[in-house]
Amino acid sequence: EENDLEPVVTTLVEQMQPLAQMKKMTIEYTKPSQSLPNIMMDKEKVRQVLNNMIDNAIKYSKSGAIVVTLKQESKDLIVKVKDTGKGISKEELGALFNKYTRGHDSVTHATGLGLGMYVAKVIVEQHNGKIWAESDGVGKGSTFCFSLPVKSTVHATTVDLAEPGSDAGPAK
Repeated sequence: EENDLEPVVTTLVEQMQPLAQMKKMTIEYTKPSQSLPNIMMDKEKVRQVLNNMIDNAIKYSKSGAIVVTLKQESKDLIVKVKDTGKGISKEELGALFNKYTRGHDSVTHATGLGLGMYVAKVIVEQHNGKIWAESDGVGKGSTFCFSLPVKSTVHATTVDLAEPGSDAGPAK
């Protein structure tokens, strides 16, 4: 349904603060300088994407700050999560969003199956958006980003779980 992305980001940043503080880190949120348009999205799924990005930033950073930004660029809303963590080699950047992919030394930094960013990619692409990562290399931190279109061909849907054989259809 049509929703405002800004409160989703604000709430999640607030919720993730205690996890960051446990590692003596901070999460800073750079709010948009102007009000942003509502977009068609599954608010809970988009929250999951951002949660995965912030959680990874905390897991793969030993100290420092995580900076989350939200802004509108042209016809998209763009969310970026920048960390001061272990960074990513150019070779690994291309494979980050594949199933079961983890960095070459991820076992020493965090547990997981390597599905978080794959699931994030699926969710973002289902919203007709894009997802990517940037890094200047190992030891230089990374930035995980996703964009969602302001005007989307995604339509509001509802599912009535009480009705046998009910499929998602146009919102009523």
